[in-house]
Amino acid sequence: MDTVAPGSVLTPRSLAWWRARPVVLGAVLTLTACALAVAWYLASPLFIRTRLAEQLAATAAPLARGSFSDRDAVHRGSGTATLLRDTTGMAFLQLSDFRVTNGPDLYVYLTPIAAPNTHDDVTRGALQVGRLKASEGGFTYELPPGADPTAYRAAVIYCLQFRTIFSIAPLTRA
Repeated sequence: MDTVAPGSVLTPRSLAWWRARPVVLGAVLTLTACALAVAWYLASPLFIRTRLAEQLAATAAPLARGSFSDRDAVHRGSGTATLLRDTTGMAFLQLSDFRVTNGPDLYVYLTPIAAPNTHDDVTRGALQVGRLKASEGGFTYELPPGADPTAYRAAVIYCLQFRTIFSIAPLTRA
């Protein structure tokens, strides 16, 4: 039961109203903290950038190449994806002059479909090359032994958590 001075009225705007309802105040503060945490998780990748620059041995021969492009106004990408094979027979995917809108849970896929549009297009028959190393720069992924790099027609930057395509590089034979 609320105790209020005679003649005073409790309104949602008054400090007394919140003091009289500590459980409501606690719930509001908890929900606000949770909302801020979710907002940070979703929005921070848009302005937090990571950069990586790796080198690949010059003995690798290009098998296929493609350019990343913007998926839409939010999911943007640029740079080159190149499938390579070195003198030992190992295959690699190299991303160069690369830049993509950052996001949570981003992975690099090689797909047999040149223009994937859905989750199934990206994942069915595809090779998950690995977690995206950085949102900018140039870096290389080693493909697993036995993977046939000629079977893939696109490199895709994909958010696994939200099933969202960030950028696609259709590959053409070199």
